[in-house]
Amino acid sequence: MNKNSKKAANTITGMITPIKWNDDGLVVGVMIQTETRDCYMVEHNPPGQELISFVNQKTEASGKIRMRLDGRTIIHIRDYVILDEPSLSVV
Repeated sequence: MNKNSKKAANTITGMITPIKWNDDGLVVGVMIQTETRDCYMVEHNPPGQELISFVNQKTEASGKIRMRLDGRTIIHIRDYVILDEPSLSVV
């Protein structure tokens, strides 16, 4: 394999779900759960941190996926698209 070739980013689609909160109850960590119930912890890089603002929304995210020593799967987000915006209901 050519050392200069880039590996293709993996793409997953799923719901952004909170997994970690600070002492004030604010979400500080998220995962993406796919329709097949696969869970990908989101790494704390800048695009990954942005996903905290979109909890409970569906996303298509691309990035490097790896397995941690504890068996959990983690994704280093490179790009993402929010697929659905929460709808406002009128009463």
